[in-house]
Amino acid sequence: MRVVFGLLLLCSLGEGAALPMVREVTCTAGKTILMEVEEGNVAVDGVVQFQSRVYRVDGEITFPAATIRMQAGEVCNLRVVNKLKGPQCTMVDGQNGFHCPDITSLHTHGLHVSPQEDNIDTHIQPGQEHTYTYTVPGDHLMGTHWYHAHHHGSTSLQALGGLAGILLVDPAPSYTLPLDLQRLYNFASVPPLILNYLALGKGRGNDRWKHNTHTSLVDLYKDVTVPLNLKWASTTLPNKGTGNFYVVNGVLSPDVEVIDGDATLLRMVHAGDGFHLTMELDDPEGLCTMTLMARDGVFQPTPYLQIPTIVLIQGTRADVAVLCNLPAGVYRRTVNMVATKTPSVNPAKQNTFSQASMMKLQVTSSSAPVPTTAAPLPAYLTSLMDEANVQVGGVRGVQSIVLKKGGTSGNSINGMSWPGWGYNGTDKYTEEFCLDQTYELTLGGNGKDRHNPDGPILSGESFHPYHQHV
Repeated sequence: MRVVFGLLLLCSLGEGAALPMVREVTCTAGKTILMEVEEGNVAVDGVVQFQSRVYRVDGEITFPAATIRMQAGEVCNLRVVNKLKGPQCTMVDGQNGFHCPDITSLHTHGLHVSPQEDNIDTHIQPGQEHTYTYTVPGDHLMGTHWYHAHHHGSTSLQALGGLAGILLVDPAPSYTLPLDLQRLYNFASVPPLILNYLALGKGRGNDRWKHNTHTSLVDLYKDVTVPLNLKWASTTLPNKGTGNFYVVNGVLSPDVEVIDGDATLLRMVHAGDGFHLTMELDDPEGLCTMTLMARDGVFQPTPYLQIPTIVLIQGTRADVAVLCNLPAGVYRRTVNMVATKTPSVNPAKQNTFSQASMMKLQVTSSSAPVPTTAAPLPAYLTSLMDEANVQVGGVRGVQSIVLKKGGTSGNSINGMSWPGWGYNGTDKYTEEFCLDQTYELTLGGNGKDRHNPDGPILSGESFHPYHQHV
C-alpha cells in the first residue's frame, strides 16, 4: 500500500503538488564546486515570487539552493564568488547589528572538520571570492546537515532569502551499516527535505517575539541593494492571510510518498529563522507512527524512540522513519500533519510556528519494519555519560554559562557585556579548556520555554539555539 502526505502547507494554495527532488551536486575527490552569489528571482509556483540573493551552483540557480554531497575521507572545495552589485562595505570591529547586506560567507552545521576550514570569520565583499576546503575525516559519520550564508549583519536576510541548502555526508566505503538501516537509507524513496520559512508578510510579528519578516529585514538596511519586488499570485495570502509560511523543497503542499506497511525515511532540515516547529500527525485512528532515527546527523541509541511529535528548533535536523498501516479494505485515507502550538500553554507565550498540512494515503503492496539495530559510531561521538574523570568547570573555574539577551546592559555572558561579533580583545574568552579533558558545564538563560513560560530554559532557545563554534 502507498501513502502520500503533504508537509507544512496551507491546503488552499498549491495543494497536491508533487514533491521535487532538490538538485544535488557531489563534491568529492578534491572537486571544486562553484557557488556564485547573485541577485535572482525566487518563485513558489502559483503562490509568490520575489527578488533575493541566491546561489548559482555550477551554472544553475535553484530554490532551495543545491544539495551538496560530501563523503568521509574525501576533500571538497566550495568556491564562493560574490557577484552582488552592492558597494564594498566597511566593517566595524564588534558590530553585530543589521549592516553590510551584500557581504557574504559560508558556514556549515554538522561537519566535524577544522575551524580553519569551516571558518566563520570569513567576509566575502562584492566582487571578491573565497574557496572553502573541507577535509572530511575518514571516520566521519554519515548524516544530514546543512549550510547557509553566515556573515553577522546579513545572516537572516540572506539565509531567509535563499542562501541555504542541505549538506549530506555519505559514509566511507569501509563503513558498514546494519542491513535494516542500509535498506532504510540506501533505498530511500523520499528525497531529503528542506523546510524553508518564507516570511513575506508586512512588518514584524505582532506577538511577544516580534520576529522580523523578510520584508521588514530589507527595510532595516540603509541601502536597499536588492529590491524585493514582491508579487503574489492571489490576494488571498497563505497561512490565514499572514503571508508567512513554510515550503518543503521549494513547494507549497507537496505530496510525499510513504509506503503503507513499509518504513519510509524522512530526512528533514529546518532552515528557519526565529521559530521552532513542533509537528505531529492528526491521526485519531492511529494509522501511522514516527520513529526518530537520527538527530542533527547523529544516529540515536537503540531502541530507537517512537515519537508523537517532531521538534525542530532553528537549524536542526531529524531523520524520522514513518510507518503507516491501513485497515484491511481501506485504500485511501487523508491524515493531517500539523505544525502546532502546545494546547495547554498560552499561544502568545510560545515561540512556535503554527501551520497545517495534508497527507493523502494511497495503496500499494510492500512491507519492511522500522530498523532496530544500532548504527556504529566513530570515536569522536563516544558517549561521555559514563566518563569517570569529569572536571566541573574549565581552567578558569567557570561552572555555568548564562546568556542574557537585551536589558539595560545589552547582551551578556555570565554578567559580562558581550561586545559583539568580530571583537578581538584579550578578554574575549569566558573560559579555557584543555585537549583530551572532559568538562561539565551548566547552561542557563533568560528566555521562556514554550511548555513552561514562567521557568528558565537552555540558553538561546528562544531566538538562537545554544551551540558552540570551535
